[in-house]
Amino acid sequence: MNIGSRNNYYDVLELSVNSAQYELAKAYQRAKATYSGDNPAIYTIFSEQEARALLLLIEEAYSVLGNKNLRSIYDQRLLSGNFQMADLSYEAILKASKQMFPEPRQEEKKNEYKNDPDFEKKITSQENWDGNFLKQVREYKNVTIRKMSDIT
Repeated sequence: MNIGSRNNYYDVLELSVNSAQYELAKAYQRAKATYSGDNPAIYTIFSEQEARALLLLIEEAYSVLGNKNLRSIYDQRLLSGNFQMADLSYEAILKASKQMFPEPRQEEKKNEYKNDPDFEKKITSQENWDGNFLKQVREYKNVTIRKMSDIT
């Protein structure tokens, strides 16, 4: 592996640009085994810190190339020939992906419930908040268990 090719993920995993996904998985496993701390020969070539950095780079390469959308963005930039090295960084690829495929916004829907002044007073004066009372409040406020789980 050429450390100078830090931003060419295909070089990191020793793959060609048109490699299939199954080849990518094999190359990833091979690279992890080769540059892991379990391989004693690695420390004759690299320091422990360099070996860790290489493993992080392998993970980064697999994260991009193993994701269809990220790989597409990466390939477009790499194969265009008109790219800055910063355009091929993991952060730049993720940023481009978020711009192309924004996460759908989930609008907060406020629970609607019929206000019961007597129960509201009971809530404010309650001292013992046991499970049964919490259930009563949750049901009064029309909060499902699923929503409660999501909130907490």
